[in-house]
Amino acid sequence: MGEPVAPDTLRSARAGKHRWAAYSLLTSLTMLITFVLAGVGFSQHPRFVQNVGIGQRLSITTGLAWVALRAMRLLWSSRS
Repeated sequence: MGEPVAPDTLRSARAGKHRWAAYSLLTSLTMLITFVLAGVGFSQHPRFVQNVGIGQRLSITTGLAWVALRAMRLLWSSRS
């Protein structure tokens, strides 16, 4: 889940791209937290069962947004 984000975070931080590194780290943490909350909801925990769908959707959307932005960054860097 956060594994693809982690190497990019470290690489960006070392290259001085601190904003992208912070965004990658935040994305990784958000995906992990929302994935765990969705899992707890799917296990029918009474407190989380009502909001299980939103946790799952947040996890997926956060991850796919990061992938899309990463792809755009790679395209822009290959053109320059």
